[in-house]
Amino acid sequence: MGYEKISGFTDEISSHLEQQLTGAEKAGISYLALRNIDGKNICSYTPKEAEKTVLPLLKKYEMKVSSIGSPLGKIPIEDDEAFEKQMALAENAAHIAEILECGYVRIFSFYIPKKDSHSRWSECAADKVGRLSEVLGKYGITALHENEKEIYGDTKEHCLELLKKVNSPFLKAAFDFANFVQCKEEPLKAYQLLEPYAVYFHIKDAEFETGDTVVCGQGDGCIETILKSALEKGYNGFLTLEPHLTRFEGLDLLERRSVREVIRENKAESGLEGFCMQYDALDHILERINSRKKIGGKDYESR
Repeated sequence: MGYEKISGFTDEISSHLEQQLTGAEKAGISYLALRNIDGKNICSYTPKEAEKTVLPLLKKYEMKVSSIGSPLGKIPIEDDEAFEKQMALAENAAHIAEILECGYVRIFSFYIPKKDSHSRWSECAADKVGRLSEVLGKYGITALHENEKEIYGDTKEHCLELLKKVNSPFLKAAFDFANFVQCKEEPLKAYQLLEPYAVYFHIKDAEFETGDTVVCGQGDGCIETILKSALEKGYNGFLTLEPHLTRFEGLDLLERRSVREVIRENKAESGLEGFCMQYDALDHILERINSRKKIGGKDYESR
């Protein structure tokens, strides 16, 4: 693949870091979006542990880190005690990002009580997201807000309101196609609204009717249309694979719903197969968009 900044949540390949790295090699990518390693989130490591156990393996396989997939903001918005712990976790995540030479930490905007309106929590969400972003920003790290089901920033309007209220150069958007579909949002309209803030893409697709995740380009995420628009305007940021095409160890840590509800049936025999399926599908999309043309000011060469 000619586009250099292809990354992926490699914990979908294996829970073990070295197997994540060998899988990434087989898939043909040189960046990782680090999330879970050996059953715990990377942000739960101490900086010393990251330096002694994670960094040497990254260097061994000549891999870089595109983002830290933190759980920041995946707590109930009204839980102030838990938030104070997350403030400390944000500081830790920033140190780990520095050690791994990574400029992004993925965050969320807190679970909203089901019976409450978003408007009730808008100021609180902006305050807490702003405080997390401020901690990361002290170290030159950008917080990437991921649109997600059940959190404050679920729809395009809520995401835009949050980003505008925080109004920080250290808060941008990680655009997740499938999550918008699963919130019954039209991804193209969402991107048109959030384009000024979108500096990172999660390559994941889903169907409106069922909410099931599918191979990218086969769902309702409008991935090809949106990427075509972004790339033609000079986008040269990361495209991060998040297949969700098989049940993998650690999936239950990422979702409030049961694993069976998230992925109703395995669409791949293994995590690595699902990862490679997603890579190949993205490759075909990029070839159709930009075969022998320019992307982000550089010539794109399809393989």
